[in-house]
Amino acid sequence: MPSSPHRSSPSPTGPSMASTPGAGPFRGQSSGGWPATLGHRNTRIAQAAFDPVAHARAASSNPVHRLVGHSEAAERLRRQILRYAEVMSPVMVFGETGVGKDLAARLLHESSSRAEAAFVCLNCAALPGTLVESELFGTVSGAFTGARSRVGLFVQADQGTLFLDEVGELAPGAQAALLRVLETGDVRPVGSSQVLQVDVRVICATHRDLKQAVREGRFRADLYHRLAALRIDIPPLRARLVDVPALIRNLWPDVYARMSPCALRLLSRHDWPGNVRELRNVVLRLQAERPHGRLEGLDVVFDTPVDGVPPLNGLRAQTAAAVQAELVRHGGNIRRTASALGCSRTTVYRHLARLPGG
Repeated sequence: MPSSPHRSSPSPTGPSMASTPGAGPFRGQSSGGWPATLGHRNTRIAQAAFDPVAHARAASSNPVHRLVGHSEAAERLRRQILRYAEVMSPVMVFGETGVGKDLAARLLHESSSRAEAAFVCLNCAALPGTLVESELFGTVSGAFTGARSRVGLFVQADQGTLFLDEVGELAPGAQAALLRVLETGDVRPVGSSQVLQVDVRVICATHRDLKQAVREGRFRADLYHRLAALRIDIPPLRARLVDVPALIRNLWPDVYARMSPCALRLLSRHDWPGNVRELRNVVLRLQAERPHGRLEGLDVVFDTPVDGVPPLNGLRAQTAAAVQAELVRHGGNIRRTASALGCSRTTVYRHLARLPGG
């Protein structure tokens, strides 16, 4: 969007629904302290190529290295974020719930030349359609009953990045207004005749199939094509199970240090329908239930699937009777029973010893 040297910048006086997303499955929780532009970082790395220590230090300072994982899917995502960081076209981030779409958006911002400017976030699904436009574009006092003057998110994000999460939930009127801003760079606060020009990089995210929404008439085709010039697909956690131990080690090192190999194997083969958000729930549950001592596979409790069928492991498997039932299912084979429960054979024997006559 073009930028005007005569931009009007009223001061915000009201509360904003904008928020800054957390750090999720990335190393470190702070977003500050990164160099201003990716170009400067690349230059510094190239100049230090003769010094392996300096080269490694410079490379590790890049924000995308906070994305944890050594899988090909994680490496591919890091490379794509770096490629798109300096392209100022809108980016659409697709992915299932809980994969970290907001965090990919933050890394796009922090890896770009806009890194020192504002990163503003709005969850489009959290607001009724009647309030989205006033949140995005601002309002003037008296625009409607109870309205106070407030600066819209586009103005707050000027020279920076505006992240619209769950953009597929926008009402038709808000979709049309957003398209106008993307095409002209002009913002008019609700109830005002004054037009403000802004320079904002827009990143959107959704877990919905927007092409299907376009076919069904629920999302504007012209807006979709304007937003999806660049597309990033965040892989689900089940597509990079090899990264699960690294995620736990980096985000919850105290829990990782107490985990048995069996517990890690169990976590590394779960299909994680809730993705990293579900992984967080499982780890927090472990911290609450077993704050001390070694963590075995039988201590792991997965979230109940949406179909209502409880998982095999976890609470159901923490009784000797459940272990015995699993042993029967595997024809009395201790090794296969231990593998199914994600624990050691010694643990199976210990539970079986609690049975009457054991």
